Amino acid sequence: MRAIDAMNTFTKYPNTMTRTNKQMQNDTMNKVIAPFVNSEQHWKVQVAALCAGNSRLVFAVACAFAGPLLRPAGIATGGFHFRGGSSSGKTTALKVAASVNGQPDGLQRWGKTGRALESIAAQQCDSLLVLDALELVDQKTAGKCIDKLFSGVGKSRAAREGEPRPRLSWRLLFLSAGELGLADQMAEGMKRARTGQEVRMAEIPADAGAGCGMLENLHGMDGGGSAFSRHIVEQAGRCYGGPGRAWLQWLTENARTLKPDLRQRIQEIERHMLPEAGAGQVQRAGLRFALVGAAGEMATAAGLTGWEPGESERAAITCFNAWMASVKP
Repeated sequence: MRAIDAMNTFTKYPNTMTRTNKQMQNDTMNKVIAPFVNSEQHWKVQVAALCAGNSRLVFAVACAFAGPLLRPAGIATGGFHFRGGSSSGKTTALKVAASVNGQPDGLQRWGKTGRALESIAAQQCDSLLVLDALELVDQKTAGKCIDKLFSGVGKSRAAREGEPRPRLSWRLLFLSAGELGLADQMAEGMKRARTGQEVRMAEIPADAGAGCGMLENLHGMDGGGSAFSRHIVEQAGRCYGGPGRAWLQWLTENARTLKPDLRQRIQEIERHMLPEAGAGQVQRAGLRFALVGAAGEMATAAGLTGWEPGESERAAITCFNAWMASVKP
């Protein structure tokens, strides 16, 4: 997917969403098709409703809505990483987030070659890239892999005839998960993560502190957190992709007021979240958290989530505070 600012359109394979509710065929840019099953209303009732009250799930879903807003917000590529032990619900959060735009099964995984990662990133331009299992990244090259994702441009390569191929480019938000964090993974390869890397890939502890891993509200469901996770993943597999398409249509229809509305929402969340004298790195990370919170609130205003106003903002602030607590010495 790729946003085209001048036309107020989103190219979403194989169609382009326009402000006039028309879909223009786009068969030349990519072979990737974002599938969808059932309506966004079905997803709102069966998936989004169960996310409410669970800060990590709400935040993950809001990340999917935030991807197309990076460009109008003027924010560079970056993302978030859920770090925690196995069976804590990390993959559940990734699958629920992935269901906004497409099929939740078959998540992309870390450990791809540089060329493969570039291709995947370009396909998800102006969207959310979901990556599982950070521990699969080669320990010695993990930092370079992350930097490549941050750079937003692929490596120059020549075609068989010797002519240079067009360089791939992207601007995206990514959501990752793994038992290890970036610093841990690099340390095993005798490398050290830089502060800038850890800010642009903010690590959020998977444990929400309620005794159910990432979960805080089971909505009265019997069987504990594992049963809840199985249920919401099953529902996500039955209704996916519709919210993302509806979201792009809403964004194009509201293109004239999008930037000022987004800016106001981000600033409001920043006022509630950020310390006035916070360090520059904290401010930069906080901006991305605020973007996610604002995106979820806008999607709620668009009628796509069914959440109460403030749900996404609270989730963003909760996750930001968890990140802050984890990085303090």
